Amino acid sequence: MPDRDGRLSAMTNQDPRVDRSRGAVYQAEDSVASVMRRPHRMVRVGSSVMTLPEEVRFGSLAAIPGVVDGVLADAARSGQFADRGPVVVEGRRGFRMATYTAGLIHIPAADPRGRWALTRSVVLHEVAHHLSGVPGHGSTFRATLVALYARHISPGAAELLRHLFAPIDSVPELLDAEGGPDEQVRRVAALL
Repeated sequence: MPDRDGRLSAMTNQDPRVDRSRGAVYQAEDSVASVMRRPHRMVRVGSSVMTLPEEVRFGSLAAIPGVVDGVLADAARSGQFADRGPVVVEGRRGFRMATYTAGLIHIPAADPRGRWALTRSVVLHEVAHHLSGVPGHGSTFRATLVALYARHISPGAAELLRHLFAPIDSVPELLDAEGGPDEQVRRVAALL
């Protein structure tokens, strides 16, 4: 499976100081997905032991729009997220990146090497970009993704993801340079 660190949402500012948690988010998601791919999917989180479900893989790109519509309908029914409108799912060239841009999810299904992206966890990641309504992989995005995991994968997978996000969440968000912290604090935050 290709390294997901190469994947970058078009919503995301290219400045790594702004979306500095991107790589850590991908690493946490990949850790959860690797547990769900194992034959024995039992994992300990704190004092709890749970068995995660098997990772759901889609046979083709054609199966994904129905899943996305179902997730969005569930989000609307739950009232947990603001209605941000529909999402269109399309294939894209290449095999390294699945992306979200303003109501459009691109899945690299044209190339057989892009089949890694035909999973429920990758689709939920892109839907989380849509539902969070904020660029990047900050705390709002992470909270949205955990909520989607809880509703559409399992509470155990959501708890593991929340546990893996804890070190990221303990670092304060970096503010924009215009209204943000002084330069020295901004530099330290960028290094973290």
